[in-house]
Parts: sequence; C-alpha cells; structure tokens
Amino acid sequence: NAAVTEAQAVLKAIEQYVPLPGNPGSEVALRRTIDEIARDTPNYDLMTPEVVAAVQRHKRTVRRYLSSLGTVESMSFLSTNARGDDAYLVVFDKGVMLWEIGLTADDKTSWIQQGVCLQNGVYVDPRSVPRCRSAPGAIGEP
Repeated sequence: NAAVTEAQAVLKAIEQYVPLPGNPGSEVALRRTIDEIARDTPNYDLMTPEVVAAVQRHKRTVRRYLSSLGTVESMSFLSTNARGDDAYLVVFDKGVMLWEIGLTADDKTSWIQQGVCLQNGVYVDPRSVPRCRSAPGAIGEP
C-alpha cells in the first residue's frame, strides 16, 4: 500500500509538470562555446563574469575532454531545468557529453555546465548510465 501511495503521489506531481521549451538561441550559443573552448579562444564578452571565471578555471580540463571526443556530430535538446537552463545531449564522433547552458536576456551565457560519464575509467554514453557523475574539473563545478 505504501508503494502504491508513493507512486500515486509521484504521478500527481509529474502530471502538474509542463516542460518548458528551450531558448531558441541556446543551441547556437552552445555550439559556439564548445568550438571556442576546443580552440582555446573563448569569447568572454558573450559570458557573464561568473561564467568567465568558471571557464577560465576549468577550460584546460574541458579542452582535454573535447580533444579526446573529436568533432560535434549532433546536438539534441533534452529539457529545460528549474532554473531555465537548457540541457543538451551532444554527440561527438568519439563520444557523448551532457551540457547545460543558460542565457541572459541579452544572450550572454549565464550558466554552462558539462558532464562526461566515466565508468571504470572509460568514457561511456550517458544514456546508458542511470546515474552519470561528472568528471572532476567540469565547468559549473565550484
């Protein structure tokens, strides 16, 4: 009975959730940002000061991940989180990453976070891992 009651509560909560559409500019901004970080040429004018600090702190580690994954083949919008940031599954020719990006009203990047999934020291597709942990040094980590 307790399990049924819990399941009914979860269904009721989900029923009230209406997914938000993605920001129309987020995919373009994310593609640009990934490319710029990979080339070590981030355009800091298009970022808030907090994002500038995070990118500067972690870009070496992220560049290493990006160089091991190759070029971007596709991006798929997944969802918008409670803060309004858009989540994407980014498929590279040698792997997959999860990215979140948020934009201000004037299209500056106000949040960016990336995650790679490691399982036994090997990059794995996050779609195959129920609980994907970001690797150390991910942008967006404190």
